[in-house]
Amino acid sequence: MALPKPQLSIFTLIIPSTKKKIKFRQFTVKEEKLLAQAEQSEDIEIMTNAITGIISSCCQGIDNLNDLALFDIEYIMTKIRAKSVGEKIDLTMKCDVDENHRPIPARIDLDTIEVTFPEGHDKKIGLFDDVGVVMKYPSFGQIDSLQNLGEIETIAACIDYVYSGEEIFYSKEQTKEDLVEFLEGLTKSQLEKIQEVFFVKMPKYVHTLKYTCFDCGHEHTKEIRGISSFFV
Repeated sequence: MALPKPQLSIFTLIIPSTKKKIKFRQFTVKEEKLLAQAEQSEDIEIMTNAITGIISSCCQGIDNLNDLALFDIEYIMTKIRAKSVGEKIDLTMKCDVDENHRPIPARIDLDTIEVTFPEGHDKKIGLFDDVGVVMKYPSFGQIDSLQNLGEIETIAACIDYVYSGEEIFYSKEQTKEDLVEFLEGLTKSQLEKIQEVFFVKMPKYVHTLKYTCFDCGHEHTKEIRGISSFFV
């Protein structure tokens, strides 16, 4: 006869990039141990597999996990962590003026962190006449492959489609060479517009942490980013 299992609480969240509402549960002790082991390994692939495994197990309503943007994954995983372990994270920071100064305690409230969408950011970018591009966020599944690409190739990999008036050319129906050729045919200012509007102003999941050194009184401001930063 099987032993009884606890009834885990169910919560909801809205995926930042798609605005779709999904349900999620707390992770279990077993899943928390897997995540801790992945963190200790400091291996990106092991960490990625642990995160995708936990999100797949804990969430309902995600069609394809690998299609989500990195900031979506960071947001979802942090929300699961907050409901499973606690909303507060205590950190010990160092003084940038003198590392020999006393350690400085700091606290992050995970419930206060949201994905920020900078002003001026847009996925649809007009380039010339009635021609433009609609971009797509680099997916979680693309992160490794994009690291070794050049600027043009990276932009090409993030094009959803090119439009010319009412006509649409989906990137999935084009070759990589055709997309690169299209981008290389743009002017420098047109290419820079794509970089500025889409990539430079890309939404990000980041927390601005402020703390003051006990010994010198210097006020520090640091950006805490990256999914591992919220799993102390």
